[in-house]
Amino acid sequence: MLYADFMSSTLPPFPTPQEPVEEKPVLLELGTGTDESGLRADAARNRARLLDAAARLVAEHGAAGVTMEAVAAA
Repeated sequence: MLYADFMSSTLPPFPTPQEPVEEKPVLLELGTGTDESGLRADAARNRARLLDAAARLVAEHGAAGVTMEAVAAA
């Protein structure tokens, strides 16, 4: 397909807005919960280290300034 043909074709219909939600959304809670009995010790330790690094980086740079690469490096 040529670029000119693609650009002149009709656009798909615009999606309709979703219905408003009546109930309050449930937020994901992050942290080192007390129910980590199913995790291996090294997995629980790594999870806690990642969450601590992410929290520190968000406090320093804001959520928009944090990447997964930065969390992994920290």
